[in-house]
Amino acid sequence: MIAPLPAWSGGSLRGTLRPGVAAPPPFDDGEPLVVRVDPADGASGVFRDTPVIVSLSQPADAATVSRDTFRVEASGRTEVEGGIRLSPDGAVLIWTAARLLAPGVVHFVAVRGVRDRRGVPVKAHVSRFVPCDIALSDLLTPGA
Repeated sequence: MIAPLPAWSGGSLRGTLRPGVAAPPPFDDGEPLVVRVDPADGASGVFRDTPVIVSLSQPADAATVSRDTFRVEASGRTEVEGGIRLSPDGAVLIWTAARLLAPGVVHFVAVRGVRDRRGVPVKAHVSRFVPCDIALSDLLTPGA
């Protein structure tokens, strides 16, 4: 089972509501699909500790989000260990590596078998990225 994200003060990941500002549009009834992945497909020079963030067009059914349906794999299709979280509104999947990613190795982001809250399968998605030799934490650590 995945761990839910803590509540965000001031709103969800989809935006903060303020007086005089319209609410974000509701999800449509179209086919659920991956609308954005960070790191982007084909990205290189990605920090070794970068989380993978997948945005969906429809909120996911949390019961269908697991290591079997949302994963990061290294070349050779070996699963990279990590944790998965789901945003409170269900529209963002976040994967964080258990250890630094291997530099210079192609990593694949695979979404297969996730369903939206209506039970409709999210269209399968695969993208790739290549981490560089450093982690963001290397730049933020004094004396590194």
